[in-house]
Amino acid sequence: RTNAYYFDLNRDWFLLTQPESIHRMIEYHRWLPQVAPDLHEMGTNSTFFFPPPMKPINKIISGLTLKWWEILGQAHAAAFDNFGWNYYTRESFDEFYSGYGGSMPDMFGAIAMTFEQGSPRGRISKRRDGTLIDIYNGTWHHFTATMATLTTVAERKDERLRDFHDFFVEVDTRGVDGKIREFYIPPADPARFKKLLDRMQMVGAEVYIAREAFTVKGAYNYFTKETKDTELPAGTAIINVRQFAGAAVMTMLEPVSVIDEDFLEEELKKIRSGEGSSIYDVTGWSMPLTYGINAYWAGTGATVAKDLVPAEGWQAPARGTIPKARVAYLIPPDSNANIALVGRLLAEEFRVRAARKEFVFGDKTYPPGTAVLYVNRNPDSLNERINALATETGGYADATDTGYTGDGGVDIGSNYVSVIKKPSILLAGDRPTSSSSFGTIRFLLEHVYKIPYTAVAASRIGSLDLKKYNVLILPDAWSRGSFSYKAIFGKGGVENVKRWVREGGVLICIGGAVDFAIDEDIKLSAAPKYTQKKKSPGGLEEPYWDEPPEAEEEEEAQPPKPGKAKEEEKKFEVDELLFVPGAIVKAVLDDRSFLTWGYLDGFVPVKVHSDNVYVPITDDQGLVAARYAKKEELRYSGVIWDTMFDLLPGKAYAWHESAGRGMVICFAEDITFRASYDGLDRMFFNAVIFSLSHVY
Repeated sequence: RTNAYYFDLNRDWFLLTQPESIHRMIEYHRWLPQVAPDLHEMGTNSTFFFPPPMKPINKIISGLTLKWWEILGQAHAAAFDNFGWNYYTRESFDEFYSGYGGSMPDMFGAIAMTFEQGSPRGRISKRRDGTLIDIYNGTWHHFTATMATLTTVAERKDERLRDFHDFFVEVDTRGVDGKIREFYIPPADPARFKKLLDRMQMVGAEVYIAREAFTVKGAYNYFTKETKDTELPAGTAIINVRQFAGAAVMTMLEPVSVIDEDFLEEELKKIRSGEGSSIYDVTGWSMPLTYGINAYWAGTGATVAKDLVPAEGWQAPARGTIPKARVAYLIPPDSNANIALVGRLLAEEFRVRAARKEFVFGDKTYPPGTAVLYVNRNPDSLNERINALATETGGYADATDTGYTGDGGVDIGSNYVSVIKKPSILLAGDRPTSSSSFGTIRFLLEHVYKIPYTAVAASRIGSLDLKKYNVLILPDAWSRGSFSYKAIFGKGGVENVKRWVREGGVLICIGGAVDFAIDEDIKLSAAPKYTQKKKSPGGLEEPYWDEPPEAEEEEEAQPPKPGKAKEEEKKFEVDELLFVPGAIVKAVLDDRSFLTWGYLDGFVPVKVHSDNVYVPITDDQGLVAARYAKKEELRYSGVIWDTMFDLLPGKAYAWHESAGRGMVICFAEDITFRASYDGLDRMFFNAVIFSLSHVY
């Protein structure tokens, strides 16, 4: 079910990062069904699952949907009982995250359902109990469940159509009694602002733009979590929940999706008893936060002159032609589009530099991370190409006819304006990487920012001539036993990577790949990691190239061999370290680091979806660019268990260390997760591009 970039399209229903998902949504709205079963396969030893689903259930889902899950569940059971087939309900596949094919249609009045059939993984397989399962029976089960759905709905069509109608009546009453009625998104980075508004329109939402500044009474601020009267500028997007797509608007934009406390108590008991987690996906996904754009909501609508965004979408005001510069072109780090512009210029062999200090021309301040292109060190085609690429990417550049800033900071020719080498990127794939992490990085490099790269199986790293590359990216990965980077690289590969880094290479480790850098035998990073005496259930939920075999897992569970007891006694070991199921938290930034260039607020929302907790390195070892905020400010959205709530504050999210002439950059989490955290694209590409202004 993944596409060419290994995206799980079943989790992309409202993120809409992929062309397939966008066109699927177009077709969905053209059809607008009343019932939407989504047919899947699961493990060979399972039977068949149909609704009702397990808890937690998203609070936005209508009671009408709950009613029909019961009706259809009974119909499915009767059909399966007729054949003596096995099935189960309510034990798995929650309806909390709204991005599934079995949940997003609920936001448009349909009865969305997930059907899961135990799969033979081919034509025929043997179950653990010795019985056989084949593709014929799997198909027959899906067909039977589908026909039971169609028959039941046809027999009760008047009731189903009446409930479908009543769903939209219900949506139109939202926003009363002090609940969320209207969302406000002030204009921000044009690239991220447009993309967010485009996604809202793709799900059928009406979006308005304020013609003038206005005040919102009792506005909730997403970044500060304060509620107060707030003045918002002209150009602010206004989205009311009392409209056709109101439920979708709510699930995509509300800052916090609420889970029942009773469910959380039971969930914690299950995890501690070793049963594993019932939470099937992320628990925080608010799109303003993942886009890194502040937003507001209020329980009453604002009175302001406004215009409906046309069907073709919001367009940023035209900047016009970039004039020909006599001295230099300046590209500020204030938009994702400018990342693409800088990357494209480097790819075309233009000489680009990076300002490591702030400077001012007139009334405009250029922060650290501003890209500088000297006219006298670039081809005559620079103005023509920078205009063409700015048009293609949506980025922009300012032209200057002088390099003198006076008392405005460093001059354009300063030694603080460093050369950036053209990135020559090597991306590791295949085992042990998470295929989704690998695919997302490919998608961003190739499709979104159009920066050239070379992909290679991790197992080949040992035999490659790494001198051809100056950046090596290790995606999020399984990090245990024979499925770790260390094992897949082999001794020769590990030495090859270490030697290459010390000779000037930049190694970027993401999520589970950080365990490679901190390994005691490798020592490319000095960051200690918290470990748990008994491993918590959890880990990456995404598909891998190869799942670790059961034998490997059993071996990991065995007691340490004699002579290794001392090795297991880690300084940063705790009794309980619980997995964080996809929460959005606040990371505080250090403006001394190039990774934070372009972030002017001093913080950024980030995802935590693991049990990775790293002790910050000290300044004499390197620099922590981003660390988790203090406890009272930490959580924006999602579930964080108390143990992790106590451990995460102050711990490292992103850091970099020198290694010989090279550098190691580590991200504790998958910073490119599902290409949905547009607010973190700048930090990731700062690592890819601007690290090369610090190494050389």
